[in-house]
Amino acid sequence: MTGAGSLPFRGVLHLVTMKQPAGATSYDIVRACLERLVAHCRENGIKKVALPALGTGVGRLDKENVAQLFVEVLGPVEDVEFVVVDIDQAFIRFVQQRQ
Repeated sequence: MTGAGSLPFRGVLHLVTMKQPAGATSYDIVRACLERLVAHCRENGIKKVALPALGTGVGRLDKENVAQLFVEVLGPVEDVEFVVVDIDQAFIRFVQQRQ
């Protein structure tokens, strides 16, 4: 976690979905990042996290498939609130439709 600078947050968690900058990613990597995020939040008492789509930009993963992963991994979590924020409103709708 790094400082949030002038953002109105306590910190920024960085989820690395690519082995090389601008390199390939996979659904397995995104799933692993989400699972590790849940574990990190629980270990550190983090109760609310905002996060964007992962791997759908440079990584070129399908937004609908990534939205499904968000629901599968984050949906059952009751002790941490996850808020999906993204410049792409379609991704947010994909997640909301699957909840």
